[in-house]
Amino acid sequence: MSDPKHLAQIKNQLADKYEHLATLTSSTPKRRQLHRRAAKLRRQAVEFERRVAQAK
Repeated sequence: MSDPKHLAQIKNQLADKYEHLATLTSSTPKRRQLHRRAAKLRRQAVEFERRVAQAK
């Protein structure tokens, strides 16, 4: 199983990717969709970071 700290890092990188894609698209619905996906990934990353903090 993967390390939660590493998973949090990956989730943050994916969130950065989707936020960048949201700035590139001209479609408002697509922009909202990408921002929502990025926010979801950021929440997941925070949850993984909490797991790391609790394990210590």
